[in-house]
Amino acid sequence: MQVRSDQAIDADRCVALDSVPGVQGAVALRFTDSVISPVVRPDNPIPVVETAGDAATLLGASTAPQPGLLLPDGLATVIGAERGSNLPLTSGEQVAVRGIYNFPEDGRDSRLASSAVAGTADHRPFDECWIHVWPVNDKLLDLVLYAADSGADDAAIPEVNQLNTTLGTDPGFDAQFRERGTQLIAAAGVGLFVLVGFAAVWMRRLEISTSLQLGVRKRHLILQHVVEGATWVLPASILLGSIGFAIVMTSARPPDASALLEELTVHALAAVAGVLVGGALAVLTVNPNLQYTYLKSR
Repeated sequence: MQVRSDQAIDADRCVALDSVPGVQGAVALRFTDSVISPVVRPDNPIPVVETAGDAATLLGASTAPQPGLLLPDGLATVIGAERGSNLPLTSGEQVAVRGIYNFPEDGRDSRLASSAVAGTADHRPFDECWIHVWPVNDKLLDLVLYAADSGADDAAIPEVNQLNTTLGTDPGFDAQFRERGTQLIAAAGVGLFVLVGFAAVWMRRLEISTSLQLGVRKRHLILQHVVEGATWVLPASILLGSIGFAIVMTSARPPDASALLEELTVHALAAVAGVLVGGALAVLTVNPNLQYTYLKSR
């Protein structure tokens, strides 16, 4: 995965992630304006990407026991570079080629497919931190943001992305959640709360029918029982919602927490509405002419 924040990645923090269990490698990258121009391809200079950390291991490069550049295999073939060789430049200098790495065009970030990778001891802020994580651990997704220095001047909000956006892509958990078959359970839950509100008021059907016999209007009785229902369903919802809020905030990652809190709020409001609607329906159902029947069924 990649953590991007232009000129705000701390190399030491990034490389330190390599020691975290589950992290197979971590390298900081700085995309510079520097280029090299091989003699065999003078009109097509090669961009230089500076790195801190073990880039050879992260990229799976085949290396020689000497310092130098790492080149993608496709580019190395074009310019005739080999592991352990020296690459002549148009400036008259030669640069050592430490190793060759495979970087196929399979959907991954293609910038390193046409760049030369050079290690550097200059630890000024970098642009990205590439981390190889396996197996994927949700807790590590928060930890990798540690590589970004939020105190850097003009630091952008760090972004966490996959290196390859086609193979191993995001499985679309949000869409799966919205389209889940169990969402009908939520609707059934609302129906259950309607029944609870109905039952709570229906137990007082004799009282309600007596009030109707005495001339009290139904709309006044509905208002009365809605207010009375609110006096117990609102505190219950607030209490249970607070427990749910605490569980979400202590166990869910920030991006998931907001979605879960939204769902929690919707269901809490639906429960309150269901109870109040059920109570109103119960009042509407009471028939004052059946008062004797209600009395016998007590």
